Amino acid sequence: ADAAHALCSGVVVAHVRDASVGPVTELNTHPFVHGPWLFAHNGTVARYEKHDRVRAALEAEIDRPLRYAIRGDTDSERCLYVLLTRLAAMVPAGTPPALEHVCAAMAQTIATIVAVVTGS
Repeated sequence: ADAAHALCSGVVVAHVRDASVGPVTELNTHPFVHGPWLFAHNGTVARYEKHDRVRAALEAEIDRPLRYAIRGDTDSERCLYVLLTRLAAMVPAGTPPALEHVCAAMAQTIATIVAVVTGS
């Protein structure tokens, strides 16, 4: 509520966090931002918090330079960086992605997360 009083923008993205993974800190607050990208995720990646294997496997799917951008503890932030990794593999650097690239990268991200969680 305090932040809303100081807000002045043509577009506002708000997200209420239930804090299912990671402590309540500013670094774990949605939306996550990387360059022009904003990302918020409702839900929890199964087994992420209780199984180090899931967390490590998810992080292994993120390009090394993007791993250094991770600031918080959440599964959601890692989902953003898996998405950006998939998107970067489709679109040359410096080229704005088309909507179909973003949709394809999101589908690949979801498939990757399901494979990580199920161990397949």
